[in-house]
Amino acid sequence: MQIIRTKINWLTITVVLVLALMAVPGWADVERARQILDATGVKGGLVVHIGCGDGKLTAALRANDSFI
Repeated sequence: MQIIRTKINWLTITVVLVLALMAVPGWADVERARQILDATGVKGGLVVHIGCGDGKLTAALRANDSFI
């Protein structure tokens, strides 16, 4: 029974890590976010994501602590 729990725990940890890494913005997302922020002049505020793809660009738009 302990072996089964250990395997389930490792599986859970692995799945969570993979999902977290999938949400990390890539270079293209960061570059696009920079272009958007430069073009609009937005320096901070609330970033909201509602059904707009995988969320990587949304995550990249939180460029610093001025964004929530």
